[in-house]
Amino acid sequence: MIKRRSRHPLHRARVTIAALAAAAGCVGALSLPGGAVAAEAPLCGGSLELNNEIPGIEPPGGLSYKFNCNSQVTGYSIVSSRQVDFFSTEVLVLDINTGEATNEAFGCEGPFPSSGFGCKGVSNYGNAMSGEFAISRDPCEVAKAKSDKFKVWVSATVTQFDSVTNKPFTAVTQPFRLKGPDCSKATPVKATKRHHRASA
Repeated sequence: MIKRRSRHPLHRARVTIAALAAAAGCVGALSLPGGAVAAEAPLCGGSLELNNEIPGIEPPGGLSYKFNCNSQVTGYSIVSSRQVDFFSTEVLVLDINTGEATNEAFGCEGPFPSSGFGCKGVSNYGNAMSGEFAISRDPCEVAKAKSDKFKVWVSATVTQFDSVTNKPFTAVTQPFRLKGPDCSKATPVKATKRHHRASA
């Protein structure tokens, strides 16, 4: 496991987002057949919830995330403006209609502490990825400056179909910001030393 620290979490997030954007351009250029046009643009959206019940993680800082896209998803990256100390390596995929777990799944990898992590697997159209992670600070802590505000983005690798030939091709979405947790429901907790887990 390789651990690298940056001087500022937001700097790491900006660098990672720039890398994702560059990767999106590269993958699109390599995978998109000449003249191919998708039936609809790949869009993703989701939200965060406070989670103080993650085994081995002392609150505050625990979060659950859930998002979906309007395309089949084969991979995604989560990027945080605040240091990530833990993430679930196994992610459930929930059915778009029933909300129940499907037989689809994702596995996540990456070092921590870091600014995020990547996951690969499969989720069919509209089904939602549901996982957990923890940051080094209380997500409801008031930012000391605009640049310190807690933000999380997701960028996904998706399968699309040409609107004319119906042939599949791979694309990478832009980073979509996840809606922040509802801090009005937060219960004040005494911060204690966090237990770190080794990444897979």
